[in-house]
Amino acid sequence: MDWLLQSSGAFRYTTALAPPLAAGALAALELLRAEPTGSGADRGAALLERARRWRETLAKAGWPRPPGEGPVLPLLVGDDQQALMLQERLEAAGLLSVAIRPPTVPEGTARLRLVLRHDLPPGTLELLLHALGPPPP
Repeated sequence: MDWLLQSSGAFRYTTALAPPLAAGALAALELLRAEPTGSGADRGAALLERARRWRETLAKAGWPRPPGEGPVLPLLVGDDQQALMLQERLEAAGLLSVAIRPPTVPEGTARLRLVLRHDLPPGTLELLLHALGPPPP
């Protein structure tokens, strides 16, 4: 066991793509090849439109508008404990979100990472808003 551990440095320290990630990328390429021309692009455009709508709706509800345009929405909360509490509240509502806190982000900028998918069920945005409640002061 010790010999294997000491002699497999090239394997242990590799920065190569993990096999499950490579398999996921290949599956995504196969899906794009199998769909009719344009549907992959349509799916991407629809996801960007969903992200735009979610950003606008969160801002109208009083939350800081998440920056960017893509399907990852960093929702600024500020306080570390508040971010953790909101993560738990969303989880209780059946929504997965991750609280990002220092040292990953600067002090006072804790946030929730919301990741959109093309196949979210109808009503997910309303469920999110209800679970979040009003924005912190």
